[in-house]
Amino acid sequence: MRSAPATTSTSSKSNWERNLTTYIVVGGAMLTAASDVQADPVYSGIQNVAVGLDSFFDLDLDGNGSTDFRFENDTSSDFGGPYRTLTPVSLGNAAVGAVFFASVLGPGVALPGSENFETASLKMARVNQDGTTSGSWIGVSNGYLGVAFDIAGLTHYGWVRASVSGSTDFNNSLTATIHDWAYEDVAGASIKTGQTAAVPEPGSLALLALGASGLAAYRRRRNLRATRDTGANTSA
Repeated sequence: MRSAPATTSTSSKSNWERNLTTYIVVGGAMLTAASDVQADPVYSGIQNVAVGLDSFFDLDLDGNGSTDFRFENDTSSDFGGPYRTLTPVSLGNAAVGAVFFASVLGPGVALPGSENFETASLKMARVNQDGTTSGSWIGVSNGYLGVAFDIAGLTHYGWVRASVSGSTDFNNSLTATIHDWAYEDVAGASIKTGQTAAVPEPGSLALLALGASGLAAYRRRRNLRATRDTGANTSA
């Protein structure tokens, strides 16, 4: 006499389980789709381009054949005498810094964020003939330059990792190495200095994992109840 109600209950539970499974699958698909449209950094790989005295390196961040920044190691002079400068010439784009000099960023700094972008060409470092210096990049190993540049009229953010010699000898100063660089392929999207790949959203992954584990727990409880019912029917 208990078999009919049990069948109806089992059918109801099966429908509920199918619905729950559908919700989880659809939710997972939605999360996957959202992940697919997330910004994805475009990374250069290790390049280690040397920028020696009185030379330059044209950096084409997005590989479209147009220079976005020109890293110039140049010798000039003013009323104080000769001096050398290392400058990422912005060519209408922007770099992080202020008051004529580019900032050195550490790894993991979000761009854009609280950092100040300047469209003027900011010097990374300057060494005068008398050995005096200015700029924060002298002697820096693996520092990050935050950049913003234009693609089809829209702003993209990125970073350039570089090292600059610490010598203040005018005749041997300011040799630099441009190690690598990356930018976000989605206009306006944030990138962290040193980031080379998209980062999954932990909240979304945790939510999906919770749903899957919840379904597994439900199935275990259902199987346990079915076993108890079978035992009860047998004993009866």
